[in-house]
Amino acid sequence: MLCFYKLHQRIDHKLGDVFEWYGKFIARRPWKTVIIVCCIDIVCGIGILKLKPESGIDQYVPTGSTAKKDQTIVNNLFIINTSANFFIQSLSDMGQYGEIIIEMKDGGSIMNYSNWKHLNDVYAFINNTSIEDTSGTKYLYPDLCAKLDDQCVVGGSFVFENKFILDLNTSKIAYPTYNLSTGQTIVLDNFIGDVKTAGGFISHASSIKFRFNLQGESFDLSRKWEEKFVERMSLFTNTYITVKYSHSDSLSVELSKNVTGDISVFSVTFTLMIVFACLALMGTNCVDNRYYLGLAGVLSTCLAILAAFGLVSACGAKFVDIVGIMPFLILGCAVLFCYLNYVTLYIGIMTINEKRVSNNLHWLTCCKTKPHQSLKADGKSKAWVLFCGGAPRKTREEVEGPIEKYPKRVIKKIIAKTPAKVIIIVLFIAYLGVTSWRASKFREDLDLRNLVSKDSYYYKFYDTNIKRFSQGFFVSFNIRSETDYRKAINVGNINSVLKKAKEDKDIFDNFQLSWLDSYMESPEFDNTTLSNFTLGLQMFLNTTSGTIFINDVIIEGTSIIASRFHVHSRSLIVSSDQASLMNRLRDIAKSSPLPVFVFSPNFIFYEQYVQIVPQTIQTLVIAVSVVFLVTAVFMPLPVLILLVTISVSMIMVGVIGLMEIWGLTLSSVTMIHIVMCVGFSVDFSAHICHAYVHCPGENRRFRVDTAMDMAGGPILNGALSSLIGIVVLASSQSYIFFSFFKVMAIVVVVGAMHALFLLPVLLSLIGPTYDTPVNNSANKTLKSFDNIQSKLSAN
Repeated sequence: MLCFYKLHQRIDHKLGDVFEWYGKFIARRPWKTVIIVCCIDIVCGIGILKLKPESGIDQYVPTGSTAKKDQTIVNNLFIINTSANFFIQSLSDMGQYGEIIIEMKDGGSIMNYSNWKHLNDVYAFINNTSIEDTSGTKYLYPDLCAKLDDQCVVGGSFVFENKFILDLNTSKIAYPTYNLSTGQTIVLDNFIGDVKTAGGFISHASSIKFRFNLQGESFDLSRKWEEKFVERMSLFTNTYITVKYSHSDSLSVELSKNVTGDISVFSVTFTLMIVFACLALMGTNCVDNRYYLGLAGVLSTCLAILAAFGLVSACGAKFVDIVGIMPFLILGCAVLFCYLNYVTLYIGIMTINEKRVSNNLHWLTCCKTKPHQSLKADGKSKAWVLFCGGAPRKTREEVEGPIEKYPKRVIKKIIAKTPAKVIIIVLFIAYLGVTSWRASKFREDLDLRNLVSKDSYYYKFYDTNIKRFSQGFFVSFNIRSETDYRKAINVGNINSVLKKAKEDKDIFDNFQLSWLDSYMESPEFDNTTLSNFTLGLQMFLNTTSGTIFINDVIIEGTSIIASRFHVHSRSLIVSSDQASLMNRLRDIAKSSPLPVFVFSPNFIFYEQYVQIVPQTIQTLVIAVSVVFLVTAVFMPLPVLILLVTISVSMIMVGVIGLMEIWGLTLSSVTMIHIVMCVGFSVDFSAHICHAYVHCPGENRRFRVDTAMDMAGGPILNGALSSLIGIVVLASSQSYIFFSFFKVMAIVVVVGAMHALFLLPVLLSLIGPTYDTPVNNSANKTLKSFDNIQSKLSAN
């Protein structure tokens, strides 16, 4: 084992020599260093003028996913004219629309014809919503609506048909499916919510939903109309009904508002960090006062943020909502992670401050002063002595503040006692057992309600929507190449795919849209030749019963080069269920000998639930492996490598388990938080282990006590500064920020507990000891730690 210790000493001395030379280089040129680094930061920060925000739900969608690729194929195969042939099942995306949910204010049933007057009022109000283009041309909803047979397609408008009204008056509205006067069968739970039935007919329903579809060809005008729609609906009032509303881009808009609104509290965080740093470092010694070091640490961090944002903005990177946590992350770590500014700007300022101290200059006025005793001897007043007296401190104990000095003394006394060691180990074993159990229950899910403020109109709409209406969706099986649909084997394979899909527990078994079945049952069907088959199909698609399939078959000459068939899912709310259904349907498509793939616009969002678990595990394994390798390089001592790696693994398991206890789920948001936490989890553990190995002496207890003297204060200050940096996020309305607060609070507290209690106990029991003399080199190392301790205390 001694060979590992000698290897560590050699590596440490080599690195120490490099940093010693570097420190001398900066110390000889402090003002030049400060000025140059500030200028570089400011120049880089100018790039922030090119900062471009990018918001929206697409940030939470994996890039290059199977669904994204399939969407591109669908777009290329099936060209849809939404201004003439709009069918919602034909869309390759969610489309553009305005959506409303109407409820009775008294909580009664809306299924009463006397309420239809109020429905008509809302309907007319929306139809009269108008916008103007740049030339001043006015557009009403009928001018921009998605159309079929030159009529606007409004989801739920069937409630105004004569047949529906007659059935309503006689309480004969069949549920869950209803036959329209056109012969089309629709699923009512997509439009009528919170239904109660009697004898298969609706007896009560609390809400009705309408979807006002818009043309995709007039994207900009449609988007402008959506914005006007929200503006107008916020002004709509009615004595008897409540109207909740949303449009296709509401989630993205409200998400961005929610995040950017909370970024304003960054200024509060900045103020808190300055106050904490200054209070932690100030004292009654007016010469050896480290106020400026705390202020410099926070300011250098802010300069680093400015430079980083400016540089990446100048390179063309866009500011996305999730990145909004970065200022809190960096500032919360304060001087602990200033990186480049820390080893340049901060060292320069520290050198200037130390020169001031060595010359016995006052911290504020920079005037020569005297120690307290000398001022008293000169007959100065108590106020003069208190606010003007001071001298350079001579020991580390004199430099330490209350946070650095007293807590570690208590902890040292606790961990020195054998019963306390046993209790600590038992408590950590129990903690690991509980958190491991809860971590095994950690599930992937992203509730879209969490992404917007509870005061948002979208939150109110979406909350009602998922509680009272079906969340089912269309799924298409797409055949991407030329296929002979006259052959019985191909027809059998298609029917087999649809049959297997409908046998799935989450797919309706009594619903499908198959142009082939409908065509074969129509009078236009002609299977004598390929050309007759295609000609008959074209005639069928132009009939009333065949129009619904007009976007599902692509014909070139006498060949069908692409087609698709639709099924409909049951209502799915839990993310894992949605992802599971997507995978099962893909397996069905893959099992077919036909060139078929399955697609739904919803799949684009479900992809994250498929990829999130393996990606999180992979990233964590890589991160822990890197921790192992880096520890092996800088502390090549087997016991310490093992302790640091195990500690990091325990912390991550604990973090995940406590996240589950605290109500968080695994999503694209929390995955980022978890991965970032690896760095925090290793930091405190590495500090205490590194301090232990640098302590001279053969006795484990002496080494642990000395290590706590060296690293205990900085760890406490670092933990407190990190918590102060994120505490303002506890009141955040943004799920991104609030979940970040939860995860960071957990990892900081758990990481500090491991470093201050568990690792010292384990090191006192199994820590490495070496039969080495306490030589000058060791004393030099200990002295260097005494000096560095005051710098780390700014954390």
